[in-house]
Amino acid sequence: MRIDGIDAQELAATLESSYGILTRAGIHCAPLIHQAIGTAASGGATRFSFGPFLSMQDIKYATDALADIAMGEKETRRLARDRAETARL
Repeated sequence: MRIDGIDAQELAATLESSYGILTRAGIHCAPLIHQAIGTAASGGATRFSFGPFLSMQDIKYATDALADIAMGEKETRRLARDRAETARL
């Protein structure tokens, strides 16, 4: 899992500290795959592990958390662009 503008370790830390969701960040013993998909240089990806004891509610909570984080990053980038534009004027 990748969210543009957030590295894998930061995403994993945010998921744990803000939402109580445990994930793993990194190359996951698959450096060639990460080279092929272009995530090796940025530290890999954030991995979710789904098991038999997770409910659909757990999965929805995780996807909602990802949406919150992604929208927050998008808003942060928009505000930075607006500030840069204002500074040029």
